[in-house]
Parts: sequence; C-alpha cells; structure tokens
Amino acid sequence: MPQKPFFRKHDGWWVVQLRQGSRRWQHKLIKGTLPKGKDTEKDAYRLFNEIMAEGTETLPAPNKIKMTELLAAFLEQASTAVKKRTFEWYKTFIVSFDELYGNLRPHQVTPEIIQAWLKTETGWKGCRRGAIMTMKRVMKWALENRKITTNPIQFMKVPPAKRRERYLTPEERKQIFDNYPEGDPFRDFLFALEQTGCRPGEVSQVTAADVDLRTGVWELSEHKTEGKTGESRVIILTPAMVELTKRLMEKYPTGPLFRNKKGNAWDQFSIRLRFRRVRRKLKLGGDVVSYLYRHAVCTDLLEAGVGLAQTCEILGHKTTAMVMRHYSKLRNRRDHLRDQILKARGPEETPQ
Repeated sequence: MPQKPFFRKHDGWWVVQLRQGSRRWQHKLIKGTLPKGKDTEKDAYRLFNEIMAEGTETLPAPNKIKMTELLAAFLEQASTAVKKRTFEWYKTFIVSFDELYGNLRPHQVTPEIIQAWLKTETGWKGCRRGAIMTMKRVMKWALENRKITTNPIQFMKVPPAKRRERYLTPEERKQIFDNYPEGDPFRDFLFALEQTGCRPGEVSQVTAADVDLRTGVWELSEHKTEGKTGESRVIILTPAMVELTKRLMEKYPTGPLFRNKKGNAWDQFSIRLRFRRVRRKLKLGGDVVSYLYRHAVCTDLLEAGVGLAQTCEILGHKTTAMVMRHYSKLRNRRDHLRDQILKARGPEETPQ
C-alpha cells in the first residue's frame, strides 16, 4: 500500500511513494492547476484519498507505457477538445516525434531527446518553438491524467517568440499586388489583406453567411481569439471591399469566398507557397510573409493619426499591449517620427 503523502522540499511538491514489485517511484499529487507548495497539504491529501479509492493500479508504472501509446491517447482527446486547426497543428509535431522516438518510455524523453528530434527537422526554422510547446503540452496532460508519474521535460524552457521587425512598405505591397494580373484570385486575397488588416486565416474562412452588407462588415463567430474574448470577430469593410465581397458572394453563395483557380479555399500552405514564389521573384527577402500585411495596416493606421483604441478594435484586439508589442512598426518609420517631433516643437533656430 502507498505511504501517506509527504512534502518534498527540494522541488516543493507533495508526493506519495508507490511500489510495484521491487520497483519504487514517487508520484506527484497534482491535478489541474493545483499549485505546488507546503500550504496545499489539504488538496494533496484529497488527491491521495482519490487514488486510494480508485486503486493504485490506475497509475501506470513509468516502465509500462510507450510514447507511441501516449501520443495516440493525447491526439484522441484533442480531436474533440480543441479546434480543428489546433488539432492539425499538434498532429504535425506528434507524428514526426512518434516516427523517431515512439518506442521510448515517457521517462526517457529528456530535453536532450527533444533537441535531437528538432535537429532532424531542418525545415522547421519557425516551428521549433511550437514543437517544444506541443511536447510539453502532451507530457503535462499525461501527468495530470495519471498516465505517467514524472514529467522529464517539465522545466525545459520554451524559446521566446520572435518578433517580426520587417515593415512592408506601400511600394512593396503594390509591387506584390501588381505581380498578379487581373483575374488571378490571389490578387483579391492580397487586396483583402491590405484593406481590412485582418489575419490571413480570417480572409480564408469568411463565407457569404458571415457577411452583413447592410452595415458593411464580416462577422466571424469562430476565430483565433474567440476563447479569450468570448465575442464574434467583426471586420470593418471599406467601400471597395464591400464591392469585392458582393462579387465573390455571387460567385460563391456557399462556402469560402476567397478561393484559388481550382475552387479550393486558400489555406496556410498555399498562401505560404505563393509568398515564397513572389518574394524570390521580386527579391524582397525571406522575411516577407502574409502576416506582414496585418502589421503594415496597423502601422499605417497609427501613422495616419488613428487612435490606438480604434486601431485595436479594427484589428480585433481588446487591449493595446499586442498592438504596441508586435504590430506597430512606427519606430522603423523614422522620417514620419521626425515630422511628428517638428510638428510638436515647431521651427527653432540653431543654437549659437
């Protein structure tokens, strides 16, 4: 039988020692968001009593389950617990890891194993952070659901998200737009990015059912920040965007409005491919991606004197933090900032 819980001073967790034959290991008494610390003794004993009631056989020994089984169980619950795009995001990383290290036991998946795995995926230049976050999420879920007893990558650091410092100038945007002749459906997609400032994924998913021509808006019930805001994403349309939307609604009364020549909706892969080709052709640099249009629109709005609160509302943010941290590139617009100083200070004589 397990011993009573005891407080482990070196890491601040309440644990209980389990035995299986000659093998012994310590199981953290953790569930959900229960914090560690000596003051959580009552919660620790409550979880201990649950284990005693269910039987310790519900807690697998660390040498019994393989990573391939753990990854499959995680994907199964994720298929109904998260949005489709989040599930596909998880799946990309999990399938890759499973192919190389599926036969490992969970306690063998150390930070060194994660780094070795990432080295094999040479094309994941911008996805390494997401890969680490996914594997940490898998192991955290497994620990919380008592499928494992220890999490060897719990304290592995996630690299910080890289900020896109590139500002896509109006001239560069026109150059990209003019690269596509009239009639090319990607031309409409680019126009929508620059006219609305919304996310590429929002342009891809909008349908005729999401359009309110009376008020001139798109209203998306499912969007990236739905879980945080609890509200629909309202995208304001310019008169030119209203006309484009009308034309596409006549062509596609059901399903996505923005499609390629084959009639398929633009997805992240087809958009990425288009930008890869155009930046090579126009020699714009490898940092030119579709999301820079959103950054550029934000900077254009602020530079034109639009208030910060109004800019946040147009972009679909409830606070100003994200706009100032990631989207605004005003600091790169030095001529504009110099003009603003001159407006504030007025003409001054040079000191003698």
